[in-house]
Amino acid sequence: MFLFSQETKLKVDVDKRVADIGDQVQLIIVVENATKRPQIRLPVLSDFELMNPDPFTSQQTSIINGSMSQSLTMTYVLQPKREGELIIPAFKIELSGKTYETQPIKVKILRNTEKEKEVANFAFLTNTVSSSSPVINEEVTVTTKLFLRQDVQVYNNSISFGNEPHIQGVWQ
Repeated sequence: MFLFSQETKLKVDVDKRVADIGDQVQLIIVVENATKRPQIRLPVLSDFELMNPDPFTSQQTSIINGSMSQSLTMTYVLQPKREGELIIPAFKIELSGKTYETQPIKVKILRNTEKEKEVANFAFLTNTVSSSSPVINEEVTVTTKLFLRQDVQVYNNSISFGNEPHIQGVWQ
């Protein structure tokens, strides 16, 4: 026999209140003992770019001495667009037939010049040529190697450099 007498609770917060420019901030919504998934209406986030329109979710169920409790955690990842004191505006969450409104959340984004220098030096390229003085119609192989700093991650096995240059007469 399980007891469902636990009251529904809602918690909204961020993982950090102070971050460096270039860092991501997680908006975390935790719902405890809800019978349904909440409906979230995020506001326009003028100071942040929303990295995942659908939140990352995790669920947990605990049964202790016959009493069951559940929690659902939803996480949105936000990328600050500028430095300064930024605000995640208040927004509404519908949960178990009630509408809740959050408080605005302030996040201070700092300019970290050391970090900017570090981020700027995350990769470099080297080129080697098979022959430094080729003759006419000789095949020449150019090998380009991309070196990434150890803590840089590549997603989906792809890296894009934007508009790659086109060199006339060179096979691509």
